[in-house]
Amino acid sequence: MQHGRWLPVYTAAALLAGALCTAVVYFSLHSSLPAGEREATVSDGGLAGPSELRSASGRGGGDFRSLYRLGLVYYNREDFDGAIALWKRAAAMLPEGDMMKTTLMDIVRRAERRKALTGRMRELEKAVDLKAPPLAEGLELASLYIAERRFFSAGELYRAMTQVHADDPRPWAGLAKLVYRQGRILWAERYARRAIALGTIDEEVMRINDEIEKLIPLLAEEGYDELVKRSHPAG
Repeated sequence: MQHGRWLPVYTAAALLAGALCTAVVYFSLHSSLPAGEREATVSDGGLAGPSELRSASGRGGGDFRSLYRLGLVYYNREDFDGAIALWKRAAAMLPEGDMMKTTLMDIVRRAERRKALTGRMRELEKAVDLKAPPLAEGLELASLYIAERRFFSAGELYRAMTQVHADDPRPWAGLAKLVYRQGRILWAERYARRAIALGTIDEEVMRINDEIEKLIPLLAEEGYDELVKRSHPAG
């Protein structure tokens, strides 16, 4: 019983230790970059850096850190195939079980996922009329925009769908979740109520609506009376 009680603690400690090891290895890789190239990471989806391909091309020799750095430049220009090939070459230089090799292969997997998402997003952008999007393709494209942090584009697409498919709850639900995450509480409530009225079964939208109902009195107490009144007209 004593051991069972402490099992969650041991598990959490093991997970934390693993995360710390990965972070240390990633920092070791990343610390060799010039200052400008350390401003973003693979998980950001940005990998910003001022280096141009012509200046980076001389750094892609036999050292795995050089290949890693050059891969960042390719990734930043959305040449995912070039970046992935370089990172795989870098990983191949390291022995099995090496934490740096594990981290590099994790970076490769994330780059492959982003390559697939970006490719699909471009296909949909070519095929879909963004002012009058078909429902299924529009919802898929909006979700890809959100994955790429293109929140404005996602919002515009959802709004277009609420005009073309006004009686379907899904665009309203997507818009409610998007603006709620942006902190636009009263707009989120308006869209959530519309989705619920149209019969949404999205549990997150229902939860958002419930949470906002609790926030409305607090907003009024903080001096947002006129804003609340405009959002909740009498009758």
